[in-house]
Amino acid sequence: MNPTSDAKRRKRRSKKEIHRILQEYEGCNQSIEDYCKKQNIPSNTFYNWRKKYGTGALGGFTKVLVTVPSQGNLFAEVGKIRLYQPVSAAYLKELGS
Repeated sequence: MNPTSDAKRRKRRSKKEIHRILQEYEGCNQSIEDYCKKQNIPSNTFYNWRKKYGTGALGGFTKVLVTVPSQGNLFAEVGKIRLYQPVSAAYLKELGS
């Protein structure tokens, strides 16, 4: 019988800890893969958490900044995505997921 090494053991995290990790990621300027390597979290686990629990403390909602068109007729920003024409709420929802 081979003992399981610490590196192969799965670490169980509480919902509170998962939400903290997701919220912390939202505040950093790294790719998910880089962030997960730094935190020693498999990236597929991170994606599963994000799908199940949403993004950070927002509980599945994505912050959308709607601006008054000024330069270049910017309609809205979702993360780093800029929209220059009006779109439906369903489209914005899909961008956020």
